[in-house]
Amino acid sequence: MQRNLSNLERGLSIAVGVASVLPAFRGAKNARIALKVASALVATGLVGRGLSGRCPLLKALGRDKLPSNGDEAHPKSLLVNKRLADVRAALDDEVLDSLSLSSAPDGRRTRIRPRADADLKFEDLVGLKAQIET
Repeated sequence: MQRNLSNLERGLSIAVGVASVLPAFRGAKNARIALKVASALVATGLVGRGLSGRCPLLKALGRDKLPSNGDEAHPKSLLVNKRLADVRAALDDEVLDSLSLSSAPDGRRTRIRPRADADLKFEDLVGLKAQIET
């Protein structure tokens, strides 16, 4: 299942989840057990939602994944801290065929972007960047 929460929503879920459980357990010692259980369930749900980045309620309402700037099928490009010739030398032909490479304006870095027909995820680009820069 793909993430459908932004980083802000995730952080707020975790914070509200933790904050919702504290009063029940720090409060009166004779607080009703039902209040403690309900508080723990709400907190668990919110913290789990924040940690996973997925919300089943939002999915049911039609938000299956995070919106991206008009390009949902392919991740954005990344800048690699190597010259274009060095990037080409670091990658094999099969990988190069799935990428569009261009020299950054400063000439010292290279922008890598997946081609439209490539089946690359953002994590794949990050891995390639790490491989190239090491």
